[in-house]
Amino acid sequence: MFFEISKFLDFIIIAPLTWMTILFIVAFVTKRKNLRLGCFIAAIAIFVIFTDMPLADWAGRQATKSVNVPHMNMKKTYKAAVVMGGFAEMDNRNGMMKYSEFTDRLWEAVRLWRGGHLQYIVISGDCSSNIDSKGYSTAGLFLNYMESLGVPRSVFILEQHALNTRQNATYCKQIVDTMH
Repeated sequence: MFFEISKFLDFIIIAPLTWMTILFIVAFVTKRKNLRLGCFIAAIAIFVIFTDMPLADWAGRQATKSVNVPHMNMKKTYKAAVVMGGFAEMDNRNGMMKYSEFTDRLWEAVRLWRGGHLQYIVISGDCSSNIDSKGYSTAGLFLNYMESLGVPRSVFILEQHALNTRQNATYCKQIVDTMH
């Protein structure tokens, strides 16, 4: 239920297109001239703000430049790294995995494993690990690909049930807790 509510709120509250549509409807329906003009200007402003890529790039840089990432103790071996999904999808035309621009999180975990800093890589919330509604998973394709790159299957722990970030955290915590 949480998943459905979050998707509904995402569509209704967060999506700029929804707000633009509502503002345009109010602008064309209302008889008050000031409200009409205000809604029309607000809709245009939302359109300009959310479609201006230089502005979006600047905002992204402002939001991320002050993030302070703690350093890992590179002399220590960690039990596992949790890699959030979103880096792969199934290409149904050729039956192969298609990797996205977010693959760097996977490759960083593999790099740490190769350097002897990790024992396991836990993957959560990716089509390479999730089981779909028909009971099918592309985990085999993913694990075969990783094996072909020299990373054994035994390194990966695939969390296969999460549908959203909250479930990712809950199920990964259960997995990590069993590892002590």
